[in-house]
Amino acid sequence: MLQETLTGFKWMGNRSDTVMQAGKTVLFAFEEAIGFMCGSTVLDKDGVSAAAVTSEMATYVYGQGKTLKTQLEEIYNT
Repeated sequence: MLQETLTGFKWMGNRSDTVMQAGKTVLFAFEEAIGFMCGSTVLDKDGVSAAAVTSEMATYVYGQGKTLKTQLEEIYNT
């Protein structure tokens, strides 16, 4: 389910907390001014957690003999 908030991680973190208290899972949040929140471990934009998630994804994709670019192209073409 998509949820819209005002711009800023203050708003997205607060909304994520509300969603989690309702028993739902937060997978990803972002804003157009660059910033990503992957999961709900850190309810703020956090480059370290985003880098860790990207590394985990790259390890999985490379283990399948693909690159991140080819995986993205595959998703796009699906």
